[in-house]
Amino acid sequence: MGAAVLCIGSAQAAGPDRIDVFLVEGMTVSTTPADREGIPVQVHRIDAVDRTLEQLSDGLAAEEALAEQQARERLDAAAQQEIRDAYAPLVLAKRLELEQVPAIVMDREAVVYGTTDLARALREFEGRE
Repeated sequence: MGAAVLCIGSAQAAGPDRIDVFLVEGMTVSTTPADREGIPVQVHRIDAVDRTLEQLSDGLAAEEALAEQQARERLDAAAQQEIRDAYAPLVLAKRLELEQVPAIVMDREAVVYGTTDLARALREFEGRE
């Protein structure tokens, strides 16, 4: 199945000024093509919440009251910020109305679904009409 560029805003004709890549664990992307062109790339792992909550709950006691006390102790300001940060990719994906991952978003105006190949996504973006 080929990747397609879908416009989610008023797309411009030149190459992108920024790229957002939305992935889940196990997926990788090489930012080299964008790096060569000086385009900033931000990688968003939309499953970061699951991993963060797993880390925070790792090793909690089996007894409910003790586990609750341990969880409260772990939820300091740094842990709360970590949870907020983990939700940020999900919030952004929702705001951009992304339908699936992987997704490569150019200038927050056009999206290429179904690939983590940044060079391919750039070609698709630059070749659109």
